[in-house]
Amino acid sequence: MSEYVYALCQFRHGDKMTSIPQNLPLKLGTLRISSHNIRELKAASLEKYHYLYRLYLDKNGLQMIESEAFARQQFLNKMYLSENNLINISAESFQGLKTLQMLRLDHNKLQRIRRGTFLNVPSITYLDLQVNSISVLEEGAFDRLDYLETLLLSSNKLRTINSGVFGNLMSLRQLELASNQLRTVEGGVFSCAPLVNKLVLKGNQLDKIPKEAIGGLESDALIGLESVATIDVSGCNITSIQNGVFADLRKITAVHLNNNPLNCDCHLSWLPGWLSRKPEVTVDDATCRAPSDISGTKLTAANLSSFVCSCSTCTKDYACSLVPNNCSCSKTWAGHLAVKPANQRTTP
Repeated sequence: MSEYVYALCQFRHGDKMTSIPQNLPLKLGTLRISSHNIRELKAASLEKYHYLYRLYLDKNGLQMIESEAFARQQFLNKMYLSENNLINISAESFQGLKTLQMLRLDHNKLQRIRRGTFLNVPSITYLDLQVNSISVLEEGAFDRLDYLETLLLSSNKLRTINSGVFGNLMSLRQLELASNQLRTVEGGVFSCAPLVNKLVLKGNQLDKIPKEAIGGLESDALIGLESVATIDVSGCNITSIQNGVFADLRKITAVHLNNNPLNCDCHLSWLPGWLSRKPEVTVDDATCRAPSDISGTKLTAANLSSFVCSCSTCTKDYACSLVPNNCSCSKTWAGHLAVKPANQRTTP
């Protein structure tokens, strides 16, 4: 059995390296060059080191990866490019990395992930894109990643997730989108990612979770997530949740709703009842912000008779019943955007 060399070139003092040293043993299995000044990876930078299995190039101020920079790295399994200054990446950036399974690109300056960016790394199971400036994920951005299990996209600048972005990620289990600027997630976005069991959306700007896309997460955006176990939408500025939004989540065991200004009116009355019928589902200390008489009360502790709507909202919902003073709202609708035609009392 051959033995492979581990080279550690972490900066401590003296002059920082500006390129990959070419005098290292040819049987180099792991190369760690951290905190230096390697601004570019050129086609010849790693050409001599065919046996690399792990490569750490974090904290180098790396700005550019030349096409075919990894053309000879047919055994590379893990690559760390964290905390650099990469703005653009393309399929050519990773040409030759057919066996790569872990890729860390977190804490860079990436702005856009284009269609087919990862076509040359089909074996990836773990992809970290956290703490960049990504505002656009093109449809097909993650094409060919049939083995991807973990995708981390937290702390970027995403405002919307379109339906084709996560297409065919059949192995995806963990998706983190926390601390973006999400207002809209299109319906069916997870229909081709049926194994997801951890979805993190906390710290976004999702106003509601209605059936239609009303500046928030659509109810059918969760269709296809039959295996999801945890939904985390804490701190998302959610006021209302559409009845049935969790209906397709047969394996759900935890719902995190804390730090949301929940409006516990007639539109949300379905949720405590649903939770009472699901003793296996745990919910955090989500509290009602409104109506004022139950403000600060835990969602699961509030009396269901308090989940009412004032007659002033009925012109946007449905008919008003004076005893009790409450709107009779459709069980399959929530929100305040449907307008009833004048002099007509019809279900919205």
